[in-house]
Amino acid sequence: MRASKNLAVPNMIMQDQTIFYILSKITRRGHEKVHLRISKEGASYFVGEDREIPQYGYDNGKATITGRKKIFSKTAKLTFVKSRNIWKLYWRRASGLWHLYGEYPTLDEAVQIIDGDPDHCFWG
Repeated sequence: MRASKNLAVPNMIMQDQTIFYILSKITRRGHEKVHLRISKEGASYFVGEDREIPQYGYDNGKATITGRKKIFSKTAKLTFVKSRNIWKLYWRRASGLWHLYGEYPTLDEAVQIIDGDPDHCFWG
């Protein structure tokens, strides 16, 4: 099935049932203006939020906000290890490096950890 070019949903999302599954299981969404986003890059799925941040410029030597920029703030990374039939869950430190949070036999268990965030690693 090919998606029409005028759809707001990218083709990748239309074809990947895992992304729909993750979206359906995560209830914690933070502030109403911050949108949950799932993306697939290579063999991994990233869970995070679309945020707007200010862009700065200079006007007569003074720093001023010149606009806003959308960024994808990744908070969790899920990777399926086919040889071991497990899902690895990673969390992102302030340094930007990914650290292993745990290994889970099912995607459902890993997504429940992200949603519940018992150690406040994913949503703060």
